[in-house]
Amino acid sequence: MKKVLVSILAAAMTLSLAACGGGGTSSAPNNPNTSNPVGSQQPSGSGSGETIRIGIAAPLTGSSAAYGELMVDGAKIAIEEINAAGGVNGQMLELVPLDDKNDPSEAALVAQRFCDDDTITAVIAHGGSTNTLAGAPIYEAAKMPFIGPSSNNPTLTELGYEYFVRLGLRDDRCGNQVVAMLVNNLGIKKIGVIYANNDYGVGNLEAATAAATTLGAEVVASETYNPGLEKDYSTIINKLQKGGCEGVVIYADHADAGLYFQQAHALGFDVPHVGQSALTYSQMVDLAGADALQNLSICVTFNPYSERDTVTRFMDAFLAIRPGEVPSEPCAGSYDIVKIIAQAMSEGATRDNLAQWIKNTTSDKDYVFTMEEGCTLRANMTWDEKGDTEPFGCSVLQVSEEGKFVNTGISVDLTGLDLGI
Repeated sequence: MKKVLVSILAAAMTLSLAACGGGGTSSAPNNPNTSNPVGSQQPSGSGSGETIRIGIAAPLTGSSAAYGELMVDGAKIAIEEINAAGGVNGQMLELVPLDDKNDPSEAALVAQRFCDDDTITAVIAHGGSTNTLAGAPIYEAAKMPFIGPSSNNPTLTELGYEYFVRLGLRDDRCGNQVVAMLVNNLGIKKIGVIYANNDYGVGNLEAATAAATTLGAEVVASETYNPGLEKDYSTIINKLQKGGCEGVVIYADHADAGLYFQQAHALGFDVPHVGQSALTYSQMVDLAGADALQNLSICVTFNPYSERDTVTRFMDAFLAIRPGEVPSEPCAGSYDIVKIIAQAMSEGATRDNLAQWIKNTTSDKDYVFTMEEGCTLRANMTWDEKGDTEPFGCSVLQVSEEGKFVNTGISVDLTGLDLGI
């Protein structure tokens, strides 16, 4: 019989979550050859088995720090809830953050530090595909379960990693939905693409091109940029304009996108644009200005305005520590991953078979592991043997004239879309 994760006490939602924005109870792995991250402490007795230590690799400094801070916040909210309800079979959870600086070389070092620490049970592995790909061979060699909250490049699950699980939809089941939004929902056939010159961007370019062909549309112009380095988008905007595109899909970080939209609006290039959850940051609105974003639609797999109990509980806790903000998908995804780990371990999973337990490839159980609830992403989640979850349609957010992210109530029309399954 499947055991059910202990119910979350209602009182947990009234606890102070101030620690979610700071160091809290977090600590670095026990590795005397490397320094601790800022604000961390080494707990006593960390190898005693009294706690379940979950690593989280995220950018905590540099231009992507806001991204990583939200990931940590999401994971901490879940840990606060679970610990307040008695933990997992009596064991408390502890979060161990390390800073990958959104850099593949640093991500590999962080992966090694986690794998060198035998007190770490699993790792919430990096904010994006490039960094997860850099750390993947290290996690796999150490048989360390690593779960990606937003690593959507299809390569990660096609390489056959036994210890990797993906929370969100892969690019060829999600990145193509922005094209479906342009074609099916908005009736646009001539499409432009702007994409980051990294694994995230290139993977989505491939998904967009394939989707356009499938849906009877055409990519008339595609332009790339160097993330974090590009400051002048006028040449790119000019090429998109001359290409004759009637709408644009954008695969970009929120900071880069903010500059792009600011300049596109100044140059009068206000055709419909469709992007993904990487744009749901207030910094993008601050950079671009609300006026520049009135023709932007954002396709999201996590809808913060959902009325599901799991989402409303999460949002109440999030808004208690970040009033007026919208949690990113990696933030909600990190929350979900903690819940997934906790449920699997409450049923009997261990570090040795955690990934296989979630992917239903272990012989240690005779039922299908299912997250019936607990995940903000959706209910009734299951994973295939590669570590991918079943595809589903995105919700659509927009930016109001006041500069706030708002729910449109629109779902992406998936008619004719090949989701790669």
